[in-house]
Amino acid sequence: MGFFNFGKKKTSDNPLTELIKEVGFHKAAEEAALVLTKHLGGNKNIALEFILAELDAASRGDKDSSLFAIQSGIHIEEFRGSINREMSASAEKAQNIMNKYSIALLHDKHLAGSFRREVIDFVMKMYKLGKYQKEEYSRDEQIKNLIMKYSLKELSEIADNGNVYAQIAMWYSLMVMKEEGVEVDDASILDWMSLAADNGDGESANEYSIWLGHKIGELVGSDGEIETENIPYLNSLLKSWLKNKKTAIEQGFVKNDQDELRNMQELYLWSDKIMQENNLPPF
Repeated sequence: MGFFNFGKKKTSDNPLTELIKEVGFHKAAEEAALVLTKHLGGNKNIALEFILAELDAASRGDKDSSLFAIQSGIHIEEFRGSINREMSASAEKAQNIMNKYSIALLHDKHLAGSFRREVIDFVMKMYKLGKYQKEEYSRDEQIKNLIMKYSLKELSEIADNGNVYAQIAMWYSLMVMKEEGVEVDDASILDWMSLAADNGDGESANEYSIWLGHKIGELVGSDGEIETENIPYLNSLLKSWLKNKKTAIEQGFVKNDQDELRNMQELYLWSDKIMQENNLPPF
């Protein structure tokens, strides 16, 4: 029994159930996904549009469906509200077919839910979306896609929810805006840069360590003198510099300069000692 005529000419009371019995659950889901790709075509954006709406619906479903959405590799802020957005004709057609699959299996709600999730997973795999996109998209491409797809406000919301690529995209975008003459608060750039660095991004860690190095240089001055009251601030800058420089080195964004590291480490230990001797609280 073929599946490409599902919804057209009936060969039994329930052709989908018959197909599952005949070829098995996973093979039937794969065939169902292939039917959808006939309407989604080779357009990855249309496929993503369809998947986002499916994940949004899944996230509002039972425990299994909600978990599936969370583990899809697509951040919740990317698919949230997608089910209420206007869809292209091709994506809408694919969704209508998907709904027919679910209706055909309504006699067994658990099977209906499992089948729908399996079909979505196959479609994601075919178009290399979500958790499967690592095979195709580089770090820079993911950041670029976020910048092109979302407004700064939307990007900020995604970044606030822990998406490190969105955090990088935020400080990228703000720096470009500043270079173009837009008034941008430097603290905002540094906040996003620091957050992305804390989440393990080597480039952000490198850029942030450069800024920290400038601040340390300003604080110490050419004569090496520094007020005792400023020691805690210097100590916090040095601690952050050492941490971020290590991350940047490990990820290959900057060379391993042992002399620089040793000098900063000695300065950090010195500031620590002064704080202890003078009973100075951390910054």
